[in-house]
Amino acid sequence: MDVGPSLIFEAGRLERLAADLRQMAVGEFPCPSDLVAAPVIARWTWAVRPMMSLEGFTSGHPRLGNTTVRTTEVWAIDLEAGWARTLSRLYVLGDAHRYVGQ
Repeated sequence: MDVGPSLIFEAGRLERLAADLRQMAVGEFPCPSDLVAAPVIARWTWAVRPMMSLEGFTSGHPRLGNTTVRTTEVWAIDLEAGWARTLSRLYVLGDAHRYVGQ
């Protein structure tokens, strides 16, 4: 399965978000022409959107050390090669949790 095009698409979205956030951090917010070009969302409310993440015991985490964690959302994973890339970092996959009956 060729995931290259979808990864390139997602990388572009994240790069555009990062650029916008950098502009806002220095006080450059959307201008009237940006707002005119943007779609309108009416009758909006807050919602939670679940994202796939990993949970398990990590060792050698640069901030948390050795402890049980729930990662940020997973953006890429290769079970055969044994790695996962989350929003915040790369993880090496150790043994998967075994549920009763597996």
